[in-house]
Amino acid sequence: MTKKLHIFDLDNTLTESRTIIDTETSRLLCELMLYSNVAVISGAAFWQFEKQLLLGMNCNDCFKNLTILTTSGAEMWRYDMVWNKIYSNVIPEDIRIRTIRLVADVAGIPTGEETTYIEDRGSGITYSALGVTAPPEKKNLWDKDQKKRLAMVEKLLPQLPELSIRIGGTTSIDFTLSGIDKTYGVQKISEYLHIPLSECVFVGDALFPGGNDNAVERLDIDMIQTSGPEETRRIIKSFIS
Repeated sequence: MTKKLHIFDLDNTLTESRTIIDTETSRLLCELMLYSNVAVISGAAFWQFEKQLLLGMNCNDCFKNLTILTTSGAEMWRYDMVWNKIYSNVIPEDIRIRTIRLVADVAGIPTGEETTYIEDRGSGITYSALGVTAPPEKKNLWDKDQKKRLAMVEKLLPQLPELSIRIGGTTSIDFTLSGIDKTYGVQKISEYLHIPLSECVFVGDALFPGGNDNAVERLDIDMIQTSGPEETRRIIKSFIS
């Protein structure tokens, strides 16, 4: 094993979108944490990480080697008997209110149904085109070429100069404060653990232009594209072999 820090995206990398981690991926990730630091970064809020990732991992004794970066790196969480928030970059309330209104207008969401499609996480906002509870099989077919979401992003960018706006997952668009993205999150965890980027590797499914993993390309860091959890399991096996 040549790297000291292995950084993973969550949805469509370690798990299917908003789906609990499977037993084999959990086992491999726990084994990796015996030898290396691991970080997981996603547009999700911490409660979603708990449901989707942490509750499915039976290796709390290894959590000292795990860092959670929520809302695309806007928050960092570390474990010391309990999970503690290390930092948080909250979007001001007036900007969050304006963002939700603009997204609802552009997406044609009826008044009163905003929370079905838009999640306000404080440090980040996520729009899910098919709703937050849509099944993965429907999500995977909705916007394979990202054209629908790219058109929305193009309309929203001039109206929200205070925010970074990126395509995420299969149906979502993520909003954070300007300058807060996975590049920021990766830099912060590298600095916090005193591990140089040359000793890190990033694994994600959305390294394409406009994807929410693509920002990491700005860093001098090794990157590995994955097609989903099955391929990610093979990648983790290569790390621990």
